[in-house]
Amino acid sequence: MRLQFDPGETIGENVARMLRGQLAKAERATTKRGLDAAGVHSVRKAFKRARGVLRLVRTGLGKADYRGLNMQLRDLGRDLSEARDSHVLMQSLTSLAHHADIGRSVAVLDLKALIAERADGDGSLAKPNPKPAARAIDHLKAHVDALPLEDISFADVAAGYARTYAIGRSQYAEITSVSDDDAHHDLRKAVQYHWRQSAMLEPAWPDAMRLRLETARLVSRLLGADHDLSVLAEFIDGPGKAACRKSDRRRLIAAARQRQTELRQLFKSPARRLYALPPVALGDAIRAYWTAAGEERLVMHLLMHTDDPEGLGGPTDVAPPRNPPQGHSDPSA
Repeated sequence: MRLQFDPGETIGENVARMLRGQLAKAERATTKRGLDAAGVHSVRKAFKRARGVLRLVRTGLGKADYRGLNMQLRDLGRDLSEARDSHVLMQSLTSLAHHADIGRSVAVLDLKALIAERADGDGSLAKPNPKPAARAIDHLKAHVDALPLEDISFADVAAGYARTYAIGRSQYAEITSVSDDDAHHDLRKAVQYHWRQSAMLEPAWPDAMRLRLETARLVSRLLGADHDLSVLAEFIDGPGKAACRKSDRRRLIAAARQRQTELRQLFKSPARRLYALPPVALGDAIRAYWTAAGEERLVMHLLMHTDDPEGLGGPTDVAPPRNPPQGHSDPSA
């Protein structure tokens, strides 16, 4: 099932379904894959998506519930981050070597050997024990089941969507230097949350939201590649000293920085489009889209129960809403 809001469910039902679905995905990845690199990636992605849901409805949850669950998801994701470092480093080095046409250089081969050795040898990047993660997921499931979701409205969702967007827009405006690694990394995280939340809200107006979704995905991927190169440069300049001469390290780091400069030029135009609207305008727009989607659903439901001499629709064309659409009468409410 896709991670999306369903206009036929109440907002609370949507939130419960999406949170439980992401924890179920994390649980399956933990038990099925045993937390190899792909398993860790699946678990961390599920946690990030769950945090994206929470950020959408934080005003309706209350501070204690939001902060408690969000911090648990954040800390568990961080605990698993090192387990995937070797995989990310290897991918980044391979991509950089291909881009710079140095894939067969001795320095690159020696660095790859070092990454593999660290992953399999001293345990610093080894596969984690899945049992603690599984216990933590059980605790999270119980926390989600106890959340007071009945009174959450789409106004809370719209406020959360605008808030996440406003954070990213502010971070984008604050990037004053192309060499500011931390600023680009912070923006990347904000764009990722906006991307995930836009995907959740796609049913509000699929055609319009897909444009925003595709733009956010592009910006996120460019900034993600940029961040991976930052991590790689730090590795080369640190642990990489055990595998490469100083001159080789300098050349590789220079190649990584040059590629970062290119990526940071590429992301600017789509990011400018993505953050063109004031946050209040985007919040108002998503509420209007949701209202229109609910009204359209009601119209289609009425068409099912009327004669249709003009061929506008019939009982086989649409399914009735499982629940009355919530909060559609007044987009400003």
